[in-house]
Amino acid sequence: MNATEQRARELLAAEFQKDGYVAIAATIRSGRGAYRQAIRAIMAALSEPAGSGEAVAWRSMSTAPKDGTMIRLLVDFTDHATEDSPEPSPTIGACTDDNTGENEGWKFAGWCWSHDHFIEGKGTPVGWLPMLDAHPAPVVVDEAWPVGVLARDKTLATLRYFADWRRGGDGDQPDARMVGLALDAALAALTQPSQPGEEG
Repeated sequence: MNATEQRARELLAAEFQKDGYVAIAATIRSGRGAYRQAIRAIMAALSEPAGSGEAVAWRSMSTAPKDGTMIRLLVDFTDHATEDSPEPSPTIGACTDDNTGENEGWKFAGWCWSHDHFIEGKGTPVGWLPMLDAHPAPVVVDEAWPVGVLARDKTLATLRYFADWRRGGDGDQPDARMVGLALDAALAALTQPSQPGEEG
């Protein structure tokens, strides 16, 4: 477990522990069990954004989400490359294997050079990164809560529903996008500077 994953697990575990779910918090901290999507979302939020002037460090494909999340891919193209180069080229794509239980593999954009249009690319993804601005969030009315993220009550309700569902509670699987928005809001709240007079 690397430092980013450890920090992500600690942040998620702390939220469960605050709500009294001590056993779930311990499982998350140990690195065992579920919550893969939530941990990946937190890790992506904790990672330094691309475009900061530094070279992009593509992540290993073994860590890429396979739940249908659209991501940036670095592909070793065999046909329909996005760049006129023998080197791996960037594109976007997704894999739904975790959702469908089938091994359909990665689907990603390619380029038809003879007709100048997008087409399904062929090749092997060799790296990935999250999309830039993957979860634009609505503006918040609550002044004590960070601006530009999901509202506090919606954040708490979404995370509580997700926690209950993961423990086998009744109801449909939570919307992954809403869980991501709730995690973004929780991270923003946890990482904002303390106001004078508040305990840190």
